[in-house]
Amino acid sequence: FLTEKFEDKTSVIIGLVFTVFGLGLIPYGGNFLGEAIVISLVAVGTGILQPIIPAMISKYSPEDQQGAILGVNQSISAFARVLGPLWGGFSFHYLGYQFPFLTGAFFTLLILIITFFKLNPEKMKASLHV
Repeated sequence: FLTEKFEDKTSVIIGLVFTVFGLGLIPYGGNFLGEAIVISLVAVGTGILQPIIPAMISKYSPEDQQGAILGVNQSISAFARVLGPLWGGFSFHYLGYQFPFLTGAFFTLLILIITFFKLNPEKMKASLHV
């Protein structure tokens, strides 16, 4: 739905904004309803990002390199799924329950800023000489 209404970069930014706000607000949800609303923000952000990232890789990478680039993307994603819980457990235990979520929000915010200023699908498409 979003890809029909918005450009790829805009869709990624929308997903990242939902995720940043959701992660940043988790420690402050307050009660069950508040947490449900905040977690919904993370779910919407993730739901937007999960399909669009591989789609953009397929769309903007050279045909003969798509498999390799998608494989690298999956490897990085898997590595993050290992590091995330390690950091989450450590920071939750030693720094407080807020830290895993706030650091997640911080790194997602960095990705949002980089995406906003550096992601240029038109330049990527032009570099393919298509």
